[in-house]
Amino acid sequence: MVFDFSKIAEKNLSNPFNSGLIFWTGGLLAWLWYTELSSFFIWFSKLRPIEISLYAFIVLLTMRLSTILVQRLTLTVLHFLEGYFFPQWFYSFLLKKLEYNIKKKKKRFNELYGKKFEFGEKITQREAELFATLEFELSQIPDKNFRMPTQLGNILRFAENRPKEKYGLDSFICLPRIWLLLPSDVKEEISKARKNLDETVHIWTWSILFLVWTYFSIWTIPIAFFFAWLSYRWMLDAATIYSQLIESIFDVHRKLLYEALRWPLPLNPADEREQGKKLSVYLWQGSDDVQPKFLNNKIIEINWKKLG
Repeated sequence: MVFDFSKIAEKNLSNPFNSGLIFWTGGLLAWLWYTELSSFFIWFSKLRPIEISLYAFIVLLTMRLSTILVQRLTLTVLHFLEGYFFPQWFYSFLLKKLEYNIKKKKKRFNELYGKKFEFGEKITQREAELFATLEFELSQIPDKNFRMPTQLGNILRFAENRPKEKYGLDSFICLPRIWLLLPSDVKEEISKARKNLDETVHIWTWSILFLVWTYFSIWTIPIAFFFAWLSYRWMLDAATIYSQLIESIFDVHRKLLYEALRWPLPLNPADEREQGKKLSVYLWQGSDDVQPKFLNNKIIEINWKKLG
């Protein structure tokens, strides 16, 4: 096997946040803080060029392997931050705290709503901004039976449930099928949004791992927690954008699924929920029923023109 040093170096240096470059550089600085610099420089000055190349290769390879490991853990870490792996007592505690905060936000929202629309009073610019923020936040909270213990979990859970609430389509079942039918430019936008979300998860993971350097220096603790907090804030923004795009797929492109499966088209919003539920069950379990009858492409085109 031939190792390309330049490619390994490029992959590790191209994106310092996701490659772990900052993590390992911070570890080196913590170690240099812990050890005597003079001893290190004496040891380094005695190394031969071949030994320096070997150590450089080991460092770059270690960075690359650690980067791959962190990337493989992306989904697991994301699920953890959503709250799936929390102990039951902690899960329940956070849900109670969430319910309390929701009640406070609803109370404040209703106060501002009444002041603005019912009593016709003027509200300040700051109150108007708070009203818009509360309206958006409350609209992104899933139903009580589906709530997660963290804000990130609720953002993503809301996106998962919306297609079913609006169109009867189960996103877990239907999204992979719709994805195959989407235009390339739409796929590209969704992929970018997902990549941004994953990158924030990587930064959070590296931040928590940074705590291992506490053995060498205590200053790694505030640095680790600061970047963990900052990356989580970025994660919430990235998750919101990603969730809105996922919901938009069903809003704009759900007809592609009906067309591809030759499934009878819904006649109205109420009928669409029923058709969506039946379609989801069909995709998940299959069916031996003789109804509904599949449509040919000509009928599909005519029906969509009528609906348009």
